[in-house]
Amino acid sequence: MLSDRDNPDYRNSVKESISAVEAVVRVLTGKPNITLGAGLKTLRQDSVHPALKKAWLEMYGWTSNESGIRHSLTTSADTGLALARYMLVACSAFVNYLIARSDAT
Repeated sequence: MLSDRDNPDYRNSVKESISAVEAVVRVLTGKPNITLGAGLKTLRQDSVHPALKKAWLEMYGWTSNESGIRHSLTTSADTGLALARYMLVACSAFVNYLIARSDAT
């Protein structure tokens, strides 16, 4: 969605990026229907520092609120290339971190 140079879909790129984090949390918790917010709260403290969990809970909250990326029917004016790229990189890094931490424990 981000790489389509003719018609990039920044909003959906952000949505899919945070959804990837939610998907890995579902795998790690063994709970296929858990939300990212609830899933992060169930991860062991030694796998993710509480401050990092809190930051990701806030990120998830931002994408999930009524005018957020995941649920809003309108296009947010601030959802552009910079935000989409940031979310793609940040979410990818966090997914990799979660997987690495789960392999180490």
